[in-house]
Amino acid sequence: MCGFFLNTHKNQSFDKFKHLASLINKRGPDFNKIINLENIKLAHFRLKILDTNKRSNQPFCDKNKRYFLLFNGEIYNYLSLKKKYSLVCNTSSDTEVLFLLLIKIGLKKTLKEIEGMFSFVFLDTKLKKILCARDHFGQKPFYYFYNKSGLICSTNLKPIVKSLENISFNKKNVFKYLCSSGILESNQTIFKNIYALKAGHFMIYKKNKLIIKRYFHPADLFDIKLYNRLKKNSFSEITKKMSQNINNSINKHLISDVPIGACLSGGIDSSLITYYALKNNKYVKIFSGFSKKIEKIPKKVIPRLLKKLSTKKFYKINHSHKDYLVNLQKLLLFSYTPSRWGGGVPMSKICEVAKKKGVSVLLSGDGVDEISGGYNTINQIFKNPQLKEFHSIISLDKKNIFYTTKIDNDFRRYLYKEKRYILEKLKKIKNKTEQFKQLTMLLDMSIFLQSCTLPHSDEYSMFKSVELRNPWLDIKLVEFVINLQSNLKVSQKKNKPVNKYVFKELAKKTIGKFIDQPKEGTRNYSKKISNLKFWDFNKFELRKILNDLKKPNIFCKFDYKTIFKLVSLEIIYRDMKNIRYSILKNGITKEGYRNLL
Repeated sequence: MCGFFLNTHKNQSFDKFKHLASLINKRGPDFNKIINLENIKLAHFRLKILDTNKRSNQPFCDKNKRYFLLFNGEIYNYLSLKKKYSLVCNTSSDTEVLFLLLIKIGLKKTLKEIEGMFSFVFLDTKLKKILCARDHFGQKPFYYFYNKSGLICSTNLKPIVKSLENISFNKKNVFKYLCSSGILESNQTIFKNIYALKAGHFMIYKKNKLIIKRYFHPADLFDIKLYNRLKKNSFSEITKKMSQNINNSINKHLISDVPIGACLSGGIDSSLITYYALKNNKYVKIFSGFSKKIEKIPKKVIPRLLKKLSTKKFYKINHSHKDYLVNLQKLLLFSYTPSRWGGGVPMSKICEVAKKKGVSVLLSGDGVDEISGGYNTINQIFKNPQLKEFHSIISLDKKNIFYTTKIDNDFRRYLYKEKRYILEKLKKIKNKTEQFKQLTMLLDMSIFLQSCTLPHSDEYSMFKSVELRNPWLDIKLVEFVINLQSNLKVSQKKNKPVNKYVFKELAKKTIGKFIDQPKEGTRNYSKKISNLKFWDFNKFELRKILNDLKKPNIFCKFDYKTIFKLVSLEIIYRDMKNIRYSILKNGITKEGYRNLL
């Protein structure tokens, strides 16, 4: 896992570029190199995972220095591709395999072959062409700015923002963020003219022209023949195949030349990952966080699970509300992305402890909720399936005080475009209710996963220089799940919906019935600091650009989610505008400060 930064603008000095590049040092503290080619500046920060030898340092280039690669991520099938294409490598890294594939078979064919999580920039100095791509599901970030002066791109927003003069928030996107579940359209950011490359897309930059195309969508994995075949399988056969797919994915995700750990919350998702990880590698270290007086599942489940797994490499992390806000500020000033939810701070603490214990790679349980209807809110729309409606987690909240029909119409155009693409893939499902349920889960996967879950986890893990891997997003495992009937994902038992049904049944069978617990909400202290008594909104700098904040008595209408989002925006806004006083010194009330202590 790494960080990169590229700028083709001539008006930025190399010294300033080097300074801005240092802002992403935490993504790769093991080695960095910054070079100045003709009209192109490149920076790479490496976190050593595969082939820790210096021969795999980046920017990776050939002897003639025609080609350069900036790569962030992991290619899990690199060894089989190395053999398939008879690649002669001087390293044992996936970086060189990707590099040689791009030269030998080109970008489009390479993207059809590689499996993993990645964002990369490939430069051909002879053809003066830059190729960029982001992985299938959006596990690794890619941000860019483009105008007539050139292209700037990075794994992080902050160096791009700081490269530009008179940068400002995109007000329309700020309002969408405030009245959604923290998401925007998948190619948008809160900054004007700075964009995200969408998951499953590539970009070609040549002669100051930018072309962006899609190479993958989760709905592409739906296959009516496979769907019909799996229909005929018994539930026992389905769980057996599911177990095999999970085990195969875990084996891929355990490839590393440095120690590996796993995040364990006690929920089904992370518990299954931990179970299969220890089954394949008994040396995997386990890390769990506990927030006093908040969560119940960890206390009830983890001790019993650890006893069953017979592992002694367990580390317990106790979270505290006292350092929550301070650490939230630090995290936001690294990511420059307002938090979608409050779990980043405690999760970054887990990553910090893992790093101190010598672990640079952690397995995560992210992804199951999106691929198999894991959110309880999906049950509301499944009760009354109407093809005109969308799951609430990808919709704007009409009750939010910042909601307007204008921004909702704008956002819904994006939703309908995704919906049309998916429905075209699902058209051979004749049962309209079944089609709708499959559509809803694929929308969660194509929108919420890459706009909320994955960028959030990348931010908090890389903030502590830890690579977070997502075994649930192995492409073959995802393909299997997508082609299961919807009632295997969200089932009705005794007129009560059971989310992630097949996963829960597998967990009960392999781990024990004690693993089946009611779903808990976010287990952290974000709600505690999202309190009207904590904040003096009259001191918020956001009032300069958000006129709504000047309306009389508007503060009384804020719910805790809106407060949390406004605080996140305020922290980033002050830093963007180079305002030196912290929100902790100017914006928090005396009562709020006492409560933090």
